[in-house]
Amino acid sequence: MFKQYLILLFLAHIIADFYIQTNKMDKKKVKYISWVLIHSLCYWAVMLVITLPIMSVKFVLGVTIAAVFHCLIDIVKFFYITHKEKSGKLSLEMDRNVFFTDQILHLLVIIGISYGLAKCNAPINLHIIFSDFLNVIGVSGKRLMSWLFAILVIHKPANIAISKFLLIYKPEDNRPNKLEVNNINKLEDNKKNKPDDEKKNKPEENNNNKLEDEKKNKPEENNNNKLDDEKKNKLEENNNNKLEDEKKNKPEKNINNKPDDNPIKDDRKAGRYIGTIERMIMLIFISINQYSAIGLVLTAKSIARYERITKEEHFAEYYLLGTLISTLIAIIVSFVI
Repeated sequence: MFKQYLILLFLAHIIADFYIQTNKMDKKKVKYISWVLIHSLCYWAVMLVITLPIMSVKFVLGVTIAAVFHCLIDIVKFFYITHKEKSGKLSLEMDRNVFFTDQILHLLVIIGISYGLAKCNAPINLHIIFSDFLNVIGVSGKRLMSWLFAILVIHKPANIAISKFLLIYKPEDNRPNKLEVNNINKLEDNKKNKPDDEKKNKPEENNNNKLEDEKKNKPEENNNNKLDDEKKNKLEENNNNKLEDEKKNKPEKNINNKPDDNPIKDDRKAGRYIGTIERMIMLIFISINQYSAIGLVLTAKSIARYERITKEEHFAEYYLLGTLISTLIAIIVSFVI
């Protein structure tokens, strides 16, 4: 019974914490404490909906306790991340550790509640509507719950966990990133503006010399003043023209950057879907006891990256680590089926 309670509660946790919670909500949770409370209420509601077919008071109480602990853990996480951001100590490694610590604490709470429900002998009796439906389609409720749990785990939670774990091991790209490009552009603009700054400093020097030459060269002073006024006017015109050109070019840069950003996002999504399909195929092979066929999946994946694996040692290690973690997740999840 303990295994059934654990799978059911962990299934509800995965749906509420990974699938119902969007990326926007996750970002707002880091900035605003109110969104932590909103997420906790959504978490509690999803947990109640998942356990609704059982119609048990003890399960409702267990789900409520899980939601309260989930809220407390997320509040502590919020203040911890806020403190680290203000002190400037939040790094990729720390973000990874916070993610895994958060999920481990949630899992420990679910294990404790499952143990309490098993000790109290809380019944798992499906409502007659759901039990009749499962009898008609000829599927066991336990098997359906196990496969649903396995499929949901190997997709979004597994992809996020793998990406978080491998983020600090990812090989650096030789191409300059956006920050480097912006720094280079700033340096070029500073070089271009140096002559203008020199021109601006010249009128100041002329003004200091004017006081000494007033008595000697009054006609020359008037001529110098005219030249200085002309230079100032030219500088103002040049600066205004530069500002207008920058305003005109900004929309063009944003438009031109969109096609460059989209392929990167598409590649990341494609890689995640490939990983999900890979783990799904492994799970199917394990369920039908075809363990040797798993090697075909790994071979096919390696062929696609063969050229880069042979040329880049760091990428080869990164690729191997990701593949082994993905395979390990598929094997662990297979014990649930």
